[in-house]
Amino acid sequence: MLRVNLIIGLSTAVITLVGTLVGLRFLPAGGVVAIAPKAEVTVIDTVTALTTVTATATQTVTVTQAPAAPNPAAAGEPVDSQPMAAASGALFLADKDASDDHWAYRDTYTIKRTRYTRAIAIATDNDGGFVEYTLESRYATFKTTLGINDLAGDSCEVAFRFYGDGTLLHEQSVEYAKPKKVEFPIGDAVKIRISADDLSGNCFMNSGGAAVMGDPHLASA
Repeated sequence: MLRVNLIIGLSTAVITLVGTLVGLRFLPAGGVVAIAPKAEVTVIDTVTALTTVTATATQTVTVTQAPAAPNPAAAGEPVDSQPMAAASGALFLADKDASDDHWAYRDTYTIKRTRYTRAIAIATDNDGGFVEYTLESRYATFKTTLGINDLAGDSCEVAFRFYGDGTLLHEQSVEYAKPKKVEFPIGDAVKIRISADDLSGNCFMNSGGAAVMGDPHLASA
């Protein structure tokens, strides 16, 4: 009896399964939705940002400079001149007594904040000044720096004239704070005479001379 019931139960189960499958086969598409609800599918896109970085190597160089030497001229203080090159046996006129002069002075004078310790100044006011030297030896060249005394008026302008035995050898005009280096031959002159004249009418000084020769000297070559 148990065996018969088991067979009947299995048969019923098989028939039910077959009926269910057949029913599913012939259901409309909506029936499937009712049995198996539509599942939502979420798609996650992962975006990876790529950034191109260009690296520039920078090298830092530290340079240590030695402190600059103080510049007295920048502070308005005079500096000593660097004497013009003179050959052996050169004659600095400031070291020699003049044979004749009129308002000429040997001393330390300053031209554009440069101090000349072997300078000769000539006064240009009144009828002008001059200085003359008699040479015991032969010299070929005259060298100097011409300028205006820093103590003179800033509109001062003078003309220097150089004579050898009465003949004009060289003439040079200079303005305030604009010194000029000059060099010229003197031949075999025995007497050298230097005069200075005021071209501006503004070179008067209470003392000393406005026209200055810095380190004037004679060289044999």
